[in-house]
Amino acid sequence: MGAARAIMERGYTVDDMFVTGCDGGSEAFQEILDPENPFVASYVQPFEAFAHELCEVIDQIQNEGIAPGAPGSMVPASKVIYVPGTIVDETSCPPVGSNINSLFDYYDPNAGPEAWYNAGTPYTTK
Repeated sequence: MGAARAIMERGYTVDDMFVTGCDGGSEAFQEILDPENPFVASYVQPFEAFAHELCEVIDQIQNEGIAPGAPGSMVPASKVIYVPGTIVDETSCPPVGSNINSLFDYYDPNAGPEAWYNAGTPYTTK
């Protein structure tokens, strides 16, 4: 988003160049939806999903005794965990007030408060 702002400050427009990034959330979505802004798309990975995955891995290792790389482990032998994201552009920005997790395959709009992404106050777009 910073690069897009710098482009605009120098007098260039989205017609001259465009920027993509890995920012997510309300501010990024507002910029993506601004037709004058050269920030046109972003790869979004929610922090909530990272935190949830990490807690599940800790539970596996500490409580279940499943070592990284062992059969059934969430952590592969490479010891690298990837949390999938999604590309958001002007056609896929979530509507204002939407749960940010609605962008991802794991989201169920009918899930109640027991779903980890609805714990506390879900992060919603502004």
